[in-house]
Amino acid sequence: MAQLYIGLPSTAPSTPVRQLRGFAKINLAAGKSGEVTFSLRRKDLSYWDTDAQKWVTPTGEFTVSVGASSRKLTLKGTM
Repeated sequence: MAQLYIGLPSTAPSTPVRQLRGFAKINLAAGKSGEVTFSLRRKDLSYWDTDAQKWVTPTGEFTVSVGASSRKLTLKGTM
């Protein structure tokens, strides 16, 4: 199982540190590797603004984490 988590920039209002935005199940034999591709929508990089009643994409640096679970994130980066 591969899970993709996104952390919004500090310009976003109080949100969880990371949010699950994709997952894929992949069967691999022990010691083998594989490739998984995730497609993100604009909404995946946004938060709901209750005052404006719309999705808002914050500016700044997003964190990207991928792993087998939220407690085992082996790939980390920013965009």
